[in-house]
Amino acid sequence: MRRRALRIAAVGAGIAGLFLLSGCVYLRLLKTKNQLRDFDAHFELGGRPSWDLDFKTPVLNAKDVVFLIGADPLSTGPGPFGEVYDYSFEIVRSTPQASTVLDKLSLRVHVDDEGKLRRIEVPETFLLYFSRHVLEATLRKAGDAEVWQARKMARVTVPLSKEVEAELPSLRRTRLLLGEPLDEKDIEGLRVLAYRYRIAGDPTGVPIIARFRFGPDGLMRRAAVTWGASTADATFVSQ
Repeated sequence: MRRRALRIAAVGAGIAGLFLLSGCVYLRLLKTKNQLRDFDAHFELGGRPSWDLDFKTPVLNAKDVVFLIGADPLSTGPGPFGEVYDYSFEIVRSTPQASTVLDKLSLRVHVDDEGKLRRIEVPETFLLYFSRHVLEATLRKAGDAEVWQARKMARVTVPLSKEVEAELPSLRRTRLLLGEPLDEKDIEGLRVLAYRYRIAGDPTGVPIIARFRFGPDGLMRRAAVTWGASTADATFVSQ
């Protein structure tokens, strides 16, 4: 009886610890979100040919990165700030297809010697799909995103100038760079394409589902990415 009580207590402590960790991560994410409202004070964009997001006043730490991505990095190595975490993502197909440019994606995360997230490095290949201007506009509006902690969802509306709006991914470019989707349907006058990725080397198989909605003009009007149990949803509108 005593052993059973100890086991129950241990499980309860573990669950409580998980909720505490999730709460701490959420608070640090909320602080980072608030920093996005004063973007230039806390962040800097750069990188060639990659696209780099530098954190001037970092809040998130290395454990947060692993927790949020849902897997350990594929490899680690030395970097300009301290350590670099390398991740790789592979598209999941329902049927064999010819390989495409975005079948595989990489991501580099730079952590400093104090264990703080200092840089996110997006590869050049990803910029073939989402332009620098579209990524920047989305980030600058992310501070105004609506967040539902219980539903693990963040939603934002991104107004774009005519010049940047013209750089939105098109339906044609999507098929060219990502291939045929796992699922395709029409919803409320929009064409919806769904794709799935997995984290390379991750035995748990955390699902990453991207749903892209395209308007009658063929341009993307909404992008929603569900990563495990969390969803980030962006709607693009004319400024």
